[in-house]
Amino acid sequence: MALADTLTGEALKTSWWPHARGPVIFRVLSGLADHPDVLFHRTRWPALLGAVSKLQPWQLDGLAASGRELLALVNEAKEPIVSGGAAARELETRLLAHTSEVHLKSGKHGVALQRWRLWEQQNNGKPLRAATAAQREIENAVERIGGGVSALPWR
Repeated sequence: MALADTLTGEALKTSWWPHARGPVIFRVLSGLADHPDVLFHRTRWPALLGAVSKLQPWQLDGLAASGRELLALVNEAKEPIVSGGAAARELETRLLAHTSEVHLKSGKHGVALQRWRLWEQQNNGKPLRAATAAQREIENAVERIGGGVSALPWR
């Protein structure tokens, strides 16, 4: 059963966004996302940081100009930048920045992006030195829970 099903008390057949309890579901999921341990356990943070700390070809090859511009802004910023659209999604899927979803005053959703080094400092993280070892550790963890490693962005 999905968390949204639990919060609505019914088995949802479509997206929870239009559901009457959609705002509640959003707040709960956002609250969980505010606790980095919940969605990616802190014992895996060194592997995550090791996998993303040094830019690699799988992250940059084919990155759109708008993505490169946004990445430059994120890397220069001392705090998260709120953005949206294709460039923000591209940075998120390529793990070029730490992202968290935010609810904008307009009622729309945006993404707060920050450079990994800043997130690392805020959370007392220490990356594994070798990116390939870090990636393999994440792949092993994904396999142990029955996930498909082909969904990982470096695959």
